[in-house]
Amino acid sequence: MDAQELIAKYFSEGLTASEQQTLDTFLAADTVLQEDFTLQKELQASLRAQERQRKKQILQHLEQHRKSSTSKGISWRKLSIAASLLLLVGVGYFSGLFGSNLSEELFEQHYAVYPNTVYSVTRSTDELDVKRKAFTAYESQQYEEAIQLLETLKNTETAEPYDFYIGQSQLALGQTADAIGSFESVVDTNGEFTSEARWYLALSHLKNKENTKAKVLLNRIVEDQSYKYEAASVLLKALD
Repeated sequence: MDAQELIAKYFSEGLTASEQQTLDTFLAADTVLQEDFTLQKELQASLRAQERQRKKQILQHLEQHRKSSTSKGISWRKLSIAASLLLLVGVGYFSGLFGSNLSEELFEQHYAVYPNTVYSVTRSTDELDVKRKAFTAYESQQYEEAIQLLETLKNTETAEPYDFYIGQSQLALGQTADAIGSFESVVDTNGEFTSEARWYLALSHLKNKENTKAKVLLNRIVEDQSYKYEAASVLLKALD
């Protein structure tokens, strides 16, 4: 097994003593791999802690219902059965009860706006240059203005980088459905930003609670070992 296979097995079913020794050798020889492995362990621990907290909250919530229901003659035995079922259902119920879910939490943990790598806004140029104004707005988090200017640039130059940054701006503004359309356009071109767009498309589906679509993209990222493939592997395990 290579290092990534050993790490995947570590989190899924555990390693034999021999496999653990091999993994330790890989980690000792590669500081980047070691940092990624540590990050994955921290994420897994965080998710377990969050799950324990959710269960604690739901039990507290049901206890409050028990107290109020006793005076109303509602059977606590029925509520106890319901509690057991809800704990088995887990995350799905929590999303409705507490206004958050695993998909949203994972999105927040992995999402960061992609930096401007297309145009240097410090470049000496005409202040009225549209491209400079577009990426100045983008870097200043003035995303609505950035979208308008980038849309203008799409009509005069190759659309792919502009669609990618339009998608970034839309996602930052919470316009998830629009961002999905923009990132899909980039992926379809199979150009410079395809790998990055596929990652952000997966995150967009995750934010939109479309986990099945997100997992298809994440699996493709892992298979290709493309942009963010190690984070994609972590996300897939968290979504299983």
